[in-house]
Amino acid sequence: MLQKYLIGLAILALMSGLGAATGKHGIYRSLDGGKSWVRSDAGFSGDTRVNVFAELGNTILAGTDAGIYVSVDQGLRWRLAKGGRVVSMAVMGKRMFAGTDRNGLLVSDDQGLTWKGQKGLAGRYVRSLLQQDGKMLAGMDSGGVLASVDGGEKWVAMSEGLPAGGQIFALAERKGRVFAALYAKGLYGWNEVERGWTKVDGVVPLELAVMGGTLIAGHNPGGLLWSDDGGARWSASRVEPMQAPVWKLAAGTRYALAGAADGVFYSADGGRGWTKASNGLPKGGPGIAFHIGEKVALAGLLIP
Repeated sequence: MLQKYLIGLAILALMSGLGAATGKHGIYRSLDGGKSWVRSDAGFSGDTRVNVFAELGNTILAGTDAGIYVSVDQGLRWRLAKGGRVVSMAVMGKRMFAGTDRNGLLVSDDQGLTWKGQKGLAGRYVRSLLQQDGKMLAGMDSGGVLASVDGGEKWVAMSEGLPAGGQIFALAERKGRVFAALYAKGLYGWNEVERGWTKVDGVVPLELAVMGGTLIAGHNPGGLLWSDDGGARWSASRVEPMQAPVWKLAAGTRYALAGAADGVFYSADGGRGWTKASNGLPKGGPGIAFHIGEKVALAGLLIP
């Protein structure tokens, strides 16, 4: 128990930026579903970690500890568009959203060229974002989940049933139902009829992704699990080798990516089996952010 507790504290420190490891950071690009990678970060400062990616049209954004980087050539070259620590991003229509560390929510209506703050979440730590059925959902570092139906101008609480003080590390949607992964407090699913959250047993995810009808959970202190029935039953994924906590997950229609302390892993079967990606990646480089687009995949790595 003590070992798990210490591992959990180390992960939380890294994810919050309080105890980030020293060393360079990089962006890598894959054209074959995560099997092989090449470094692709011209114009990007290697002194800051990547926390999240987002895409709108031909523009890909990277939210980092130093601000928002923009690429208009599928991740080949980058330029800094906005300063400040960005930890979450999402797109709704033609509007881009960026959640910050205690500086609220930023929005852009020109594909990331310029950004402005939204008063409704001023001063808040917006840890996760999800666009769902015309709504923008924001998961707080403390304070539950908020929802906006007017592009982020006004927000209402959507936290009934969540434990007090829960950190919403990830939000995901499966077949119209929203799920929230709370650090150290488990997984919760939204019940639209009852307008509240209910606990989903069997997992305590640090990260969450959806591939088709399959939920994929990345565990702390380690391991990957999947469920194809909305979380009623969970199965352990086949992973070789993985000995470390899962820090990041992303899923598309054809494959999923997982980042752990000992590398990057890919799955083409809905999270049931995972293979470590080593071609082109630094040995032992943790994957800490992913983007899966129609043409390319991107990974933010900590380079040992």
